Amino acid sequence: MSTVIALTSLPRDSLIRVKVSATNAKGVGQYSEVNTAGATIETVPTSLIVVSYDIPSTTNVATEVVWTALTGSSRGGMNVAITDYEVYWDQSTGVWVTLANTTSLFAAQSGLTGGVTYAYKVRAYNKYGAGPFTASISVMTSQAPSQPAAPVVAVVGGYVNISWTAPFANYRPVTAYQILI
Repeated sequence: MSTVIALTSLPRDSLIRVKVSATNAKGVGQYSEVNTAGATIETVPTSLIVVSYDIPSTTNVATEVVWTALTGSSRGGMNVAITDYEVYWDQSTGVWVTLANTTSLFAAQSGLTGGVTYAYKVRAYNKYGAGPFTASISVMTSQAPSQPAAPVVAVVGGYVNISWTAPFANYRPVTAYQILI
C-alpha cells in the first residue's frame, strides 16, 4: 500500500481514481479496474469571501467583526468541517495579533479608543490546517453625535432665529442637523 502526498491537479471533492498493477521477476501484470469509491481530494479551507463589521454595534469603544461560514467544497471538501476561525487585528501599527479563536461567525472587541482606525482579518481552520486570510477591513471607532444642548429661540425682526451649540461629534463630522418645530 502507498500513501499519496499531493494531487495538486485535481479539484477539491474529486474522487482519487487509480488502478494498480504488480511487478515481479517475470514482468508486469495487468492493471486492475479503476476504483469507483474511496478517497476524495481534501485541503485546507479556501479564503473567506468577506469579513465586515457590524455597524450598529460599533461605538467609540467597541466593534464587532462578522463573516459568513464556509460551506461545501470551500471548507476544504464536502465532508470536511471547519474547526474554528482565527481573527487577527492591527491597531494601525502594522503589527497583526490574534484577537480570537472562535467557532462563532463573529468576534466582539471592547476597550478601544474613539476615532482610531483598527484593521481586522479572518481565516478558517479545518483538520488540514489554516486557510488564507481574508482581505483586511478597516473600522474607525465612532458613534452618532452627542445630544445637543437645548436650542435658543429668539424673534429677530420678522424672523425666528434658532441657535444651538454643536454637540460632540464622536469622531465623525456632523453632516446635517434636523430641526423639529
